[in-house]
Amino acid sequence: MKRSLIPAALVIIVLLFPTLISFTPIIQPVKAQNASASFSDDFSSDSSAWQYFGSAFRDTTNQYLVLTPSGNQQAGVAFFNSPIQGSFTANFRYKAGGGNWQGDGFTMFFYKQKYSTVDSADSGSRLGFNSISVIPGYGIEFDGWQNVSWDFQGITGGQSNPSGDPSDNHIALIQDYTGNHLTWVNDTRVADNNWHSVSVSVQGSSVSVSIDQAVVLQWSGALNRTYDGFGFSGATGGVGSNWHIIDDFSITSQNLKTPNLTASCISPQTQSGFNVFKIGGSLTFDGAGISGAPIYLYYSVNGGET
Repeated sequence: MKRSLIPAALVIIVLLFPTLISFTPIIQPVKAQNASASFSDDFSSDSSAWQYFGSAFRDTTNQYLVLTPSGNQQAGVAFFNSPIQGSFTANFRYKAGGGNWQGDGFTMFFYKQKYSTVDSADSGSRLGFNSISVIPGYGIEFDGWQNVSWDFQGITGGQSNPSGDPSDNHIALIQDYTGNHLTWVNDTRVADNNWHSVSVSVQGSSVSVSIDQAVVLQWSGALNRTYDGFGFSGATGGVGSNWHIIDDFSITSQNLKTPNLTASCISPQTQSGFNVFKIGGSLTFDGAGISGAPIYLYYSVNGGET
């Protein structure tokens, strides 16, 4: 059975019931002692940490994130709800393939301008990463289809004479749109319909990508951190029909936001015999309410000894 490490489920509230007639304690979450925090999600339950657009969804049966099922002109995006602007290390597993034709691909994007409309027209060349216009940000691209230069022409904000894809199986660091490759490497594991593990390290001025515990891509240069969007996108084109699946995601980042929990308990104004009249509170993630998350309440009448 898969186990999900959801920050909300890790919070344990201990309510000590004194003999006071009335009390209204407020319980605040303990803040991290350092600037880095971690989050992990194996998609076995709804962590409320993602926003899904287009064809993307959490598969409740297989317990993983689907960016695209097998089918033509599919495009899906999963945005991580916590903003990421500092250095980070992200890990995940992916599986791409299983369609009648090999295509198109997916990205893990970061420092990305947020958007909510996924363009399915000509989706194969754009991978859900951009539309007919440039959408600022970076992506680690896993591309299983070689698009020609014509596929990238006419993108507002793009190059006037863009190059085509370097090959039909490549991993690349891209910026702003899928036709802008900062660096790339050929790799047949892009869409071989097998599970592969990925680790992406983004530091002050460098990007490193490892596949199955071996470094495959490195780049150094200035990174634009204007935007804070992080997540995954994927697409199939007119002939491509691969599944694009993500699982066992984790990230460690500076200033990573985690759920915030507040709670209060109020007894009647008369002796209640250790009964609590009302327990209330809220659980939020970046200001938005989280529904369906398990919260465990414990009480003690002897100072927490039992």
